[in-house]
Amino acid sequence: MRLFNVTDTEENKLIMQGATIPMLARMWGLEPGYLTSAVGLGEKVKGKYLIEPIGLRETPSNSMPVTLWHEWDKIYEIAGMIRNGKARIVSERVKGGWRRHTEVIG
Repeated sequence: MRLFNVTDTEENKLIMQGATIPMLARMWGLEPGYLTSAVGLGEKVKGKYLIEPIGLRETPSNSMPVTLWHEWDKIYEIAGMIRNGKARIVSERVKGGWRRHTEVIG
């Protein structure tokens, strides 16, 4: 079973070490699948708790450059627009294959 550290991002304080997903789910009254998803996406739970797998701390060799974080922000924004019906994915034929891009509706 994987173990996780839980950090309170508002106080910048480690509040729990060696927690498991089922244990956190019971403690907060949330679904384990939601917590697993939050860990995978690096999202905060309940608006302030960050759950990180033990042993996977960011080091210079595995950290993502800041410029890529901005690209991920754009991807999440576009995904939300597609999910809400405000944009769509368009495929068009170009020389040598297909090109896919997003198109804002309305």
